[in-house]
Amino acid sequence: MKMIGNAKKSGDWVMLQNCHLAKSWMITLEGICNEMAMLTLEDGRPNKIHEDFRLYLTSMPANYFPVPVLQNSVKMTVEPPRGLRANILRSLTLMPDWTNFDECEGANGVEIFRRLAFSTCFFHAMVQERVRFGPLGWNIPYEFNDSDVEASILLLKMFLEEQPDIPWDSLHFMSAVVGYGGRVTDFLDERCIETVLWRFYSPDVLEKGHMFDDKGVYSLPPGSGSLDDFKAYVIGLPLVDPPSVFGMHPNATITVETAQTKYVMNTCLSIQPRDSSGGGGGGKTTDEVVTELAVDIAERFPPVLTEDEAGPLAFVMRGEYMDSLSTALKQEMVRYNRVVRKLETTLFDIQRAIRGEVLMSAELDEQYTAMNNNQVPANWANVAFPSLKPLASWISDMIARVEFMRLWLHDGEPVSFWLGGFFFPQGFMTGVSQNYSRKYKVAIDTLKWAFDCTKHETHETISEQPEDGVWIYGCYMDGASFDVENGYIVESKPAQNFQLLPVIQFLPKANHEPAKENYETPCYKTTARFGQLSTTGMSTNYVLNIELKCPPGVSPDKWVLMGVACVVNLDD
Repeated sequence: MKMIGNAKKSGDWVMLQNCHLAKSWMITLEGICNEMAMLTLEDGRPNKIHEDFRLYLTSMPANYFPVPVLQNSVKMTVEPPRGLRANILRSLTLMPDWTNFDECEGANGVEIFRRLAFSTCFFHAMVQERVRFGPLGWNIPYEFNDSDVEASILLLKMFLEEQPDIPWDSLHFMSAVVGYGGRVTDFLDERCIETVLWRFYSPDVLEKGHMFDDKGVYSLPPGSGSLDDFKAYVIGLPLVDPPSVFGMHPNATITVETAQTKYVMNTCLSIQPRDSSGGGGGGKTTDEVVTELAVDIAERFPPVLTEDEAGPLAFVMRGEYMDSLSTALKQEMVRYNRVVRKLETTLFDIQRAIRGEVLMSAELDEQYTAMNNNQVPANWANVAFPSLKPLASWISDMIARVEFMRLWLHDGEPVSFWLGGFFFPQGFMTGVSQNYSRKYKVAIDTLKWAFDCTKHETHETISEQPEDGVWIYGCYMDGASFDVENGYIVESKPAQNFQLLPVIQFLPKANHEPAKENYETPCYKTTARFGQLSTTGMSTNYVLNIELKCPPGVSPDKWVLMGVACVVNLDD
């Protein structure tokens, strides 16, 4: 701050870069900027600022940044270019600022450095462009920048100059784990970025005519060319990148366009005026629409779950302990009852508020708007399970979940379990592991999940429980399909993003290790895949990895690049 004061007197130029100021410092900054805008200071002296004085501030997005400073400033944002072509070209243009593209000492030579430097620029563009594919690209959208690719190229040059042989493992670790991986917080995104980098840091890259895609559109220029030759090649690349260059299925385009459409529609809903009149056409008013919807939901919604209505098989004892699944049922009842009571209270209150009997609070006003727009109100979502469904589907889903628990409460454990019907699936699976541990006297911390995909396409064809473990249904493949007859993953059918998996046996096994040729498919509660970071270090949206077989000769890396996962709740 003293630098600012001195600059005002001397006329020097000052640039404060990447100032991560605390909130209290922002108040000081706002005061200094206001003082600059004043013609006369508080003591009556004229405010003399040198005509050449400029104040440059760079900052990451922060909601506590002083608004008056922004209003009185000329604002500029720097965003990465869109598309692989523009992204690679930008990195090559900045290359002379980082290092000499035509110089590399050591046994490996400058041609190898050029090819691997270009491969690094391609990798940088790849990890940035995968963001536009949403959860198929990354579970969490990351913001990689020029410093990441610069550090990787400098490390590459250092390794090539100091090592007689190319240290592929060291290059891979320093770039994917230490460099780019330093921004990655999701452990499955770490697996993804490591898999992506192996496409660009491997001995295959040094082969003549190496291609980065199956169609041969994106190749690696020869290392004998100059920096201008590499730029000329990049300029000739397509403006629109097909999903295949990212290792994805063509259906990934549907995911991108669907997300953009939802964003536009939600934006239109958020800015449309709220007219409580009937519009002069004799239609229902907004008050009447919301009131009828509230009455309809209240009439359809089931009552709370109580232990008084439990049947004789609901809460059973296994020796001196209560059955662990019975404990899981009790916990689910508490969670769902919290949602049911919240709906009962707010549906009654909003009807009274519309009639003018009580005050329309901020919470009820937000609920009023959301119900009118067929969206789940925030006060309901805050106490409910993760879901991206619209209000109508959400209500039907909630009713089905409560009824699933009520049947269990009345008739005892079901033959098969609907994984999407659990508020907290991890608690249920812990109960299954505890039962297995007590039955076979095995330490529970040694148990891991094994999976057996049956040929039962629906749970209705199963008549009895398995001897060990549980039957699970209601999981959907996202980004791929499943061949029920052969029991392995296959590519999606055209225009089909989701497919219901057959019934799967979840079986605890001591010290079970997944086969390397199988794909550990992450399973999520919603299609968004991201969630809050829990105390376990994993996303609250993540459930577990389901081990699925791959076709003969197909590497699991193919499904990692395609972003294949399972979800237990769809968006419709």
